[in-house]
Amino acid sequence: MHKAINFLIITTNPNVYAAKQLKNHIEKEGHLINICSPKSLEIDTLKSADIIINRNTGLNYSDKDLELIEEVLRPDKQLLTNSLNCSRTLRDKLRQAEYLRSLIPNENLIATYSLLEYQKALIDSPEQRKWIIKTRRGQKAKGIHSSVDLEKDAKDLMAKGDHNYIIQPYFPLSREIRVLILKSLDSKHSKLIYLEKRPLDKKSPFYILNFENSSPSLIKDNQVPKVINELVSIIINSQLDFHFITIDFLEDESAMIKLLEINSSPGLEGVSNLLQKQSNSTNIIETYLQYLKSDFNRLV
Repeated sequence: MHKAINFLIITTNPNVYAAKQLKNHIEKEGHLINICSPKSLEIDTLKSADIIINRNTGLNYSDKDLELIEEVLRPDKQLLTNSLNCSRTLRDKLRQAEYLRSLIPNENLIATYSLLEYQKALIDSPEQRKWIIKTRRGQKAKGIHSSVDLEKDAKDLMAKGDHNYIIQPYFPLSREIRVLILKSLDSKHSKLIYLEKRPLDKKSPFYILNFENSSPSLIKDNQVPKVINELVSIIINSQLDFHFITIDFLEDESAMIKLLEINSSPGLEGVSNLLQKQSNSTNIIETYLQYLKSDFNRLV
């Protein structure tokens, strides 16, 4: 009989779908589970955990949780997912953009600027008429502003004293392709799931795709554009050291593809429901936990 594993989930919201489903599966397997807010995280709580699942996301956090984890983590006895390096690189969209520029050809990336660089954005793309301004941190399309007057909107935000934004040119998409990647740290075991989201309202001058305002569906591996597979391979073989991420790609009417961003703490409800509706045997939570337990067992 296997020894019970002590799991710790760090999250600002224990009631979100991912946290609740993880908790249910962990308890069902007879393991121990503690869910803790990053704001009340203590050294003893971290030290007692075998597997630490850090899903701390949102606007109202710093990286103090990572600093605390780094202080007490025993990599030979404890498993952290995703890694400190991965979280530090991907949490902040500006830092993430800088890292991606070192990996991915510029023609496959959405240009990204800090709010303070709005003039550079205008100089770099003088023909661009539509822009997206969004928070540097946070997920699920929250904090996104559409702009047709970048200078005015950037100045208005800066006048409020809030510089926590990035600027990207608006990309007129026909669909978004999201790649979910689950893997072991040594990459010997992996699972990739591809889905596409098409806008329900193409008449809108701006449309940002999430599950609420799009028509999502799973797509087969052989339907995925070659360039996406090439870019995904680069990221898998990079130094991010992740167990679970999602990568969002945008495709326009001419089949041009741009990598938009990587999410290190992806939501699971939409894709889990989609997998169930399409009678897919993959259970993301079970697969994720399987890889975590496998990597942890190699430590002990």
